[in-house]
Amino acid sequence: MATSTGGELFYDTTNFANDVINHMYSNNGANYYDIISATGLKNIHLNGKLTRSNGIDTDGDGLTDWDETDTESGLITWDQSGNIVLPTFAKCIETEGDKYFYVKSDLDGFINGYANYLHYLYNKRIPPIKSDPTNPDSDGDGYNDNVDPRPLISDVTKYSLSNSNADTDFVTIYDHGNKYYGGDQGWFDNKDNNKDYNNLIWHGGCGTVAACNVLAYLELTNPRFAGVTNLPNIGHITKDDYIKYIERMANYIPPITALPVIPITIGGNTYIINLPSENGTWGVWPDEFISGIEKYCPKINVNCVNINDGGREFSYRRKYFSKLVAENLSHNVPVTICTGLFGNNTYYYYGTNVVYKKEVSAHWVDITELKTDNITGKSTLTISTWGQKVNLDLDEYLMNQGVGGGIYEFDIT
Repeated sequence: MATSTGGELFYDTTNFANDVINHMYSNNGANYYDIISATGLKNIHLNGKLTRSNGIDTDGDGLTDWDETDTESGLITWDQSGNIVLPTFAKCIETEGDKYFYVKSDLDGFINGYANYLHYLYNKRIPPIKSDPTNPDSDGDGYNDNVDPRPLISDVTKYSLSNSNADTDFVTIYDHGNKYYGGDQGWFDNKDNNKDYNNLIWHGGCGTVAACNVLAYLELTNPRFAGVTNLPNIGHITKDDYIKYIERMANYIPPITALPVIPITIGGNTYIINLPSENGTWGVWPDEFISGIEKYCPKINVNCVNINDGGREFSYRRKYFSKLVAENLSHNVPVTICTGLFGNNTYYYYGTNVVYKKEVSAHWVDITELKTDNITGKSTLTISTWGQKVNLDLDEYLMNQGVGGGIYEFDIT
């Protein structure tokens, strides 16, 4: 990290202030500069001298190094010979302090411990920038600097799970060189005389698998849930072990074979409707999902949030949903959602140089990330389903949630 950002990693902080100052002044050869980047003070090397006329574009983003320099604020001046005079670090902070709020907050901490060294820092001359001339995407938000309206402030907000114990941010399952992003009900398909064939799980076990994924993730990341899955090796989960785990969970959260009896009154007459399913199952019923998890793991309370209640406006539902998901992911707890009967969503997943999409209804999935693009206003959910990482447009989900669809959050306090 330190190398990639032009910084230095210090293992011994005995002479921290001296080390910092030495680092700041050690890269002052030709075309080396310090800049206040999106992440703080950074040392950079340009492909040529910083001038108005040489046309050099060090990072190849379509903007010359001069274009990425702040020449409008008056911070850059020229001497009598026409040479550029860069402003001091202190002048930049004084003139554009609000722009560099993150630098100022870190600087306050530096002041408290190393005030005697501040004159070195304050008197250092740096080019004021509009964007980093050595990084085509200065703030890492996916927009190149030449189209980004705020190149030093990320316009994409992400809330994600954080699993430091795995090589993905969720539940990794291994099978002879293959890796899965959570479980897959398709493992129970009847093709090739599959020894694990189970029609109910194959056609309706998405809710069962979603519950398995949540508990496995909590065991991976939270000591309170050690052993909850009874998986023999939670640090290296195999497909065979996860199939057995799903089968155990199906005793608590079974896919139902028929919808509950539904009374319908037409013209004063009441008719009892009991709809069979084409595939022998209607999947997991919401009440069974909640009670099944709470029986399997009494440490968890499951809350179903139906944001469609009361005919609320779409903007309210969108804001409420985003807030709920963001809060849970920020606490490192997945969120499960269900697309109900008659609902329909499009899932996008990625192969090598190709994007696949699939139309889905009556399906349960786990949310692992919420990403909002503040330029387009679009929000995207990253979800786990069929053992893959898949994307779902938030607005599409909310508009096509279906009957019985909802959001399920897990209270683990």
